[in-house]
Amino acid sequence: MEARYNGAKIYCITPEYNATAKLSTDWVPVKPGTDSFLAMSLLHVLFRDDFIDRDFVREQTDLTFLVRTDTGDLLRHKDLRDKGKDDVFFCWDEATGSAQPMPGSQGHFKKSLRLGKLQPALEGVWEVKGQDAAMIPVTTVFEHARREALKFPPHQTHATTGVHPTLGERMAKDLAKSDKAIVNIGFSLHKYVSGTMTCWGAALACALTGHAGERGGLDTENNWSLGGIGPLSSPKPARFASGFFSEWMNGDMARSMKRHYSDAHLKDTLGLDNQEIGALTGRYAETSNAWFGKPRALLLFADNMLRRNKSEAHYRQAFVESLDLFVDVNHRMDSTALCADYVLPAKSQYESWDLRGELGYHRFCNLTVPPKGLKPIGETKSEWEICLLLSRAIAKAAKTHGLIAIPDPDFLETKADKAAPVMRDLVNLAEDFTDHGKLMNDEDVVRWLMQNVPAIAPWTPEDAMKHGYVTLNREAGFNSPLYAKRPFHSFEHNVYLRQPYKTLSGRQQFYVDHPVFKQLGCATPTAMQPLRPKSFPLAFWTPHTRHGIHSQWRANAQLLRLQRGEPYIWINPGTARQRGLAEGDPVRVFNDGGEFFARAKLMPAVPPGAVVMDHAWEPFQFRERLGLNSVVAGMLSPLELVEGWGHLKFNPNWDGNMIAFESSVEVEKSKETAA
Repeated sequence: MEARYNGAKIYCITPEYNATAKLSTDWVPVKPGTDSFLAMSLLHVLFRDDFIDRDFVREQTDLTFLVRTDTGDLLRHKDLRDKGKDDVFFCWDEATGSAQPMPGSQGHFKKSLRLGKLQPALEGVWEVKGQDAAMIPVTTVFEHARREALKFPPHQTHATTGVHPTLGERMAKDLAKSDKAIVNIGFSLHKYVSGTMTCWGAALACALTGHAGERGGLDTENNWSLGGIGPLSSPKPARFASGFFSEWMNGDMARSMKRHYSDAHLKDTLGLDNQEIGALTGRYAETSNAWFGKPRALLLFADNMLRRNKSEAHYRQAFVESLDLFVDVNHRMDSTALCADYVLPAKSQYESWDLRGELGYHRFCNLTVPPKGLKPIGETKSEWEICLLLSRAIAKAAKTHGLIAIPDPDFLETKADKAAPVMRDLVNLAEDFTDHGKLMNDEDVVRWLMQNVPAIAPWTPEDAMKHGYVTLNREAGFNSPLYAKRPFHSFEHNVYLRQPYKTLSGRQQFYVDHPVFKQLGCATPTAMQPLRPKSFPLAFWTPHTRHGIHSQWRANAQLLRLQRGEPYIWINPGTARQRGLAEGDPVRVFNDGGEFFARAKLMPAVPPGAVVMDHAWEPFQFRERLGLNSVVAGMLSPLELVEGWGHLKFNPNWDGNMIAFESSVEVEKSKETAA
């Protein structure tokens, strides 16, 4: 509202007319799952009308990098020299009329984006002499990106996206001509297989028009790191597993994918069938630097796993029932706790000392301090105290059974110039966990963090209690400083200090020559069709609830009074009328993966041919405890399973994302909805 008052134009891109669209200057009613086509039509206008900030593009992006036209691979140093490097790349230098290495890449000795005397060309076709003296034909990434974008004029993408070409043209020109433009991408785009391409296309649009630093660009303010927490976690290396991908494997989700997506449909829309996706997941599990393995015992904290996982009944049977032991540490009996062998009662968020510094909190940390004299309810304890008790019990059992220390062959350490497995010192587990008695409870841990995390210095708990919050210092910013009294702008380190980006090229990267990207036609940003099968007529997606924090407060009586108090779907009146549905009718939502029961809420804001339901309803609130994820088939994006290509390697920001918005459903009237 403040931005609009100050004259900003706000384009809200969303299929349903939601609370954000209501406050924007322009609503862009894109059909569900077609955002990548909209992004490409925007790029089409920018390339067609030459809205290009050439100086920015030459220095800050890989659009000047040379691509071999014979193989489709980036031209690398190893192509030109025997035993050459794999991570040094070239431009065509107009000053010398020859291919020259670009500074700033991961393999280049010069760790700066400054071009010096280089004059990289954006357009053209040339030949360079390879290491075997054969001539290699090359062109630029710019030429590839432009050629791809020109395939998607707004008047042609209109039929796919539902966005009128006049609106698309105006949005592209407003972006190009604005002094400052910001693209804010929510989490929903990543719930489509095409999400990677959409986000990449948006990044390219910002790059072409020079929007970065004080000119705006992608909003990355929620991307920062506290740092310095490592010593707290373990004196020995921790097993760090992929969250989504591990759950995909452990829950046998490929079976639910095969039920909902036929080979012919996947091949036609994605380019890979079920077997090929399975082979890709197998390679990812073998080559990723994450740890994979189906556990026999599960100790779960702060995760309502059995609510949020897709094809929930199948997942519950495939994974949870295969466990020997399932322990849930929780402050409430949520859907996951109901299935656990043991529930260890934890204090709730506001009964423990805690420091909240996660993605989405921007430049503030919230310190939670319980009131003085607050007595725990029943046997509840803080999570730290629960873990301390468990570590003592494990140490005692290990000593009883003579398991003083056991080798872990997955991790090696050097001793006397020889590599040997890391030893898991079980009998001293409690000592290691508490740092030899220094960290005995949640207050000790918070005070340790505030003393040892550089981003928080020089704040103390007493400062935070006085002011009500903690402000992170400027070093906490991921790609720009966090200023105390100035706005955050993405990529200041790169734009103004010319520091390389954390990519293989050292620049904003718009060409990936990994075989999977090339096979799917995605070496540079492009459009990808929605995957939802045509065997069921209605698109199904689940935006975030406005009556809770995920499922945290879903059964709270006060919050239930703000809505209808039981699960309901949103459906367009026309779509409902075709099925004989009226307001408040009990309905069955189903497909070949499962079903759930709810009530119909007729909403003109929902487009025809769709069912929308705010997420995070607890399965125990539904009839037969079949929650909304019963109809969401397992699916992964193949592009997110690329491993070991430059910066594309497993880490918390690059992992196989469980897709939530690519399933299709049907709706019919049912007899009852009672849980």
